[in-house]
Amino acid sequence: MSLSSFASFRAKLEILVALLPLISGFVKQVEDMFPQAGAGAAKLEAVRKMLENAFATVTELGVTFDQIWPMLKGAIEAIVAAANSLGLFHKPPAVPPTP
Repeated sequence: MSLSSFASFRAKLEILVALLPLISGFVKQVEDMFPQAGAGAAKLEAVRKMLENAFATVTELGVTFDQIWPMLKGAIEAIVAAANSLGLFHKPPAVPPTP
């Protein structure tokens, strides 16, 4: 890894660490609003849009949202997986289909 690549990676990592509380809050808000199981893709897209809109208000980060999105997505997926495995997100009971 070249020095410039490392500097770019480090900058992205610093942004990710700074955004973790915000990301966690967004994930929790979306999960609270839409507790249905099986809607992970829609929930991820909602969190993505929230972050993208917030990111658009800052211009001096030196990295675009699209450049950092893979790291953010990985963090979101890790947070959701951990919360699900610990039973932190309460899913409503499945409603059986009506005949």
